[in-house]
Amino acid sequence: MIHTLETLPVELVAEILSELDLSTLITVSCLSRRLRTILSDASLNPWRKPMLHGLTYVPPPPSTSVTEDSSTNTSLKNLYPNIDPALFNLSVRNMVPKQNWIEVFARAPPEWILYESTIPNLRDSEWEECFKRRFLPGWKKRKTDGRWRVAFTSKKTRCTADEAWTSYIVLHRNGVANRLQATSRNFNPIILFNEIKMQNDLVHLDTLVRVLVQFADVRILAFGVQHKPRKSFQINPNAAALLRGPPAFESELIHPEADLSPAVSPIVQTGNETAESESFNDKRTATLQWQPLRHPRPVDGFANYPNFTPGGQDRRRIITPDGLEESGCVWVGSLMLVAQLINPIYVSDSEEGLELVMGPGHFQYASLSWADLWAIAPWMVDKITKLIEGPGLGIE
Repeated sequence: MIHTLETLPVELVAEILSELDLSTLITVSCLSRRLRTILSDASLNPWRKPMLHGLTYVPPPPSTSVTEDSSTNTSLKNLYPNIDPALFNLSVRNMVPKQNWIEVFARAPPEWILYESTIPNLRDSEWEECFKRRFLPGWKKRKTDGRWRVAFTSKKTRCTADEAWTSYIVLHRNGVANRLQATSRNFNPIILFNEIKMQNDLVHLDTLVRVLVQFADVRILAFGVQHKPRKSFQINPNAAALLRGPPAFESELIHPEADLSPAVSPIVQTGNETAESESFNDKRTATLQWQPLRHPRPVDGFANYPNFTPGGQDRRRIITPDGLEESGCVWVGSLMLVAQLINPIYVSDSEEGLELVMGPGHFQYASLSWADLWAIAPWMVDKITKLIEGPGLGIE
């Protein structure tokens, strides 16, 4: 039997088309009615993969001949060399399903979205989804006029200059968490954490800075201290639990020798959802895999967050070549969390330690709320015993 384009399943054709680049896909849409019908089908949606690849575009080598198209787009290619030129005005084509723009707007550079791209006409619910996938939940307070598009586009230019006070969160070793504030004009997390070290009698130890998770416009930094204490009361178990990520199934949720009676059914927790485990015959080898965070969506270097993401950018835990975690040290004292706004001109993925908070473009911060903490670390809900607004020890 001879197969033709008309006899092939539409799912197979859509899968083949999804491997093309945007420019070729636009050309293919003009070749036949069948191809145009497949490309216009929102359920097949062969546009999603090429559009996401368009955000990590690799420009071809320069040619000696200069065409009209290359001359008109020279300035745009120089400003955004990693974005496919075909993506700039793709929204004017009605065949492209609009749900693809939700994922694009969750990843694309803010300046490109505001000043260079042709923004499609999305519904208010779609703009709400764009907002939730890109920004922290605590940033919803900027939504004042009831329209999510205004909230989405206006939030991209916010910095600490818009807030008189910037909030940050401190996790203490007794299970208490404080949400503190400092003036935005002089906000310096290094100075703030030095005061915390002085209160914990840890001034003689070096300050460690780790990236908990990074999003398109902001990253969450954790300030802490590691040591080999002589006494266990100095250890901060919440700091280790936060930076290690979700607990393993056998060690935290169900003990291998626990009585699995019907009254206590084992539950596997997956982000904001819970689901019953399918099999508990081999309780010793059961492991827990949390669903990757979607609201907000991390960058590709933290794509599996809260699980570990290979590639080198996820450095929440440092393991030596001999398999020793954190060189045998543990987190002691208090752990401080701040939200740092990202300037793509100065911020690099290879930064470590104090490089994360020093140098040009590293002094813009946003407030961190309790909703932000629960969104990025939902497994900490049962570990933090008390939430306090402002200073306090939590002793009644």
